Amino acid sequence: MAAIDDESFVNATAEVHFGDEGSVVIRVTGEVDIATADIIRQAVAVATEPRPARLVFDLLAVDFIDSSGLAVLLEAAKTADSVRIDPASNIVRRVIEATGLSEMFGMGI
Repeated sequence: MAAIDDESFVNATAEVHFGDEGSVVIRVTGEVDIATADIIRQAVAVATEPRPARLVFDLLAVDFIDSSGLAVLLEAAKTADSVRIDPASNIVRRVIEATGLSEMFGMGI
């Protein structure tokens, strides 16, 4: 497990967990916005170094996400064969649904 955070932005963290079957989970907490998007980008860089077949974002503990956060998720979608969001907080679900990205991220909304 690798933890990615930045002392200057204490309102977001990202942890990378490597699975047994070529999958990687990035667990994000806090607010994902322009100020914290680079924390998530760093986690994606660590997670996708081995080119995983499946990348999963655990966004259950995310209480805010803006277009910067969505941009990071869309960038990450280019790095693995499969990118999912599972689980997700209610706010993340609403934003993903409102933007029409549910299918892209494998969310059964």
